[in-house]
Amino acid sequence: MATARKGGMDLLSELTSNIKRDRAGGSKATAQKITKIFADVIASDMWLNATELMKLIKQMGAKLIAADPMAFYIGNIVKRIAHIIRMQSNNCNVPLYEEKPKENEENLDNPLMEMDSLNFLIGEENKLDEIPLVKTASSMNDTRAKDPAYRDFKSNLEESLLEIQTDIEEAYGAISFHCREQFQDNDTVLTIGYSSTVLELFKDAKEKSDFTVVVAENSPENSGKTMQKRLSSLGIKTILLADTSIFSYMSKINKVIISTRAIMADGGLITDAGVELAVLAADYHTVPVIVVSALYKLTPLYPFDNTTYNKIVSPKTVLNSKECKFGEKVDVIVAKYDYIEPEYISLYITNVGCHTPHYIYREFAEYYSKEELHKV
Repeated sequence: MATARKGGMDLLSELTSNIKRDRAGGSKATAQKITKIFADVIASDMWLNATELMKLIKQMGAKLIAADPMAFYIGNIVKRIAHIIRMQSNNCNVPLYEEKPKENEENLDNPLMEMDSLNFLIGEENKLDEIPLVKTASSMNDTRAKDPAYRDFKSNLEESLLEIQTDIEEAYGAISFHCREQFQDNDTVLTIGYSSTVLELFKDAKEKSDFTVVVAENSPENSGKTMQKRLSSLGIKTILLADTSIFSYMSKINKVIISTRAIMADGGLITDAGVELAVLAADYHTVPVIVVSALYKLTPLYPFDNTTYNKIVSPKTVLNSKECKFGEKVDVIVAKYDYIEPEYISLYITNVGCHTPHYIYREFAEYYSKEELHKV
């Protein structure tokens, strides 16, 4: 058991390192690895009671979140598991004690600080005594194993983690199933850049409908070229479109289908930079915008604008300094992500069904505890 526990911590360190270096794979693959690590922790004897388990989950989650704070789904999974621990401890009458983070003047002035995934988890981690990540068997473990409440608690947690793993594994198929009615013969659909979720969606829809996909390049990464090649290899009619031509071509589009990095608590979303251009063009031409996403991207945070949650990247990606001569110093700010306000979204399609932006908040109440949601 000690070797297995050490292996689990090695997997955590390896995954954290890969996330920092952007080598962990896509969001689905990374989510599967994270839930596997947490499932192993719950099945092990690394914790003696619900309070220790909660602290341990938050400590491990804080390390993962810190590796890439903009990968919102990591914090979402941690909060989802924390919600399950609270719920099962209550159902099984297992004591759970949590120290609430202390409010300070900064938090009162900025409510985002109170609910931010990284600050919330790391803040609590600093207030609690760290639990050793590797424990040895003891008589306390034997006492816990004989307690029916703890046996039920652990068993229920394992079943819940298995459900989460199954939901993640089957997310693409479930989304495709709920999207089938969105495609008609002779439709012309616009998407931006590359998305494995959207790719699987088009692959499934091809079996029942004949449609054309217009793929915007999404420069400077030009991931749309990869998307266009993948779709063409599947026998789907595709057109590669320059980003500058999106507005002029939008009048020929029946619907826009995009994926997202995060669905925010206000019904908006965080996407790659450039998607806002297509969404605004669709709004002008009254073309519906459909967002497809798994529910592990539900993020209980409230962005105010494009700068609330974003990352600034090197201007070299869009500006060649050798070709530009500036008389004086010039600051060039290049944001990596766009925030799309909910009024521009027509429909969210997730692995559990369809939602409008104004009603998706109901899913937040199911997936997270009030401790993770915004405190008014």
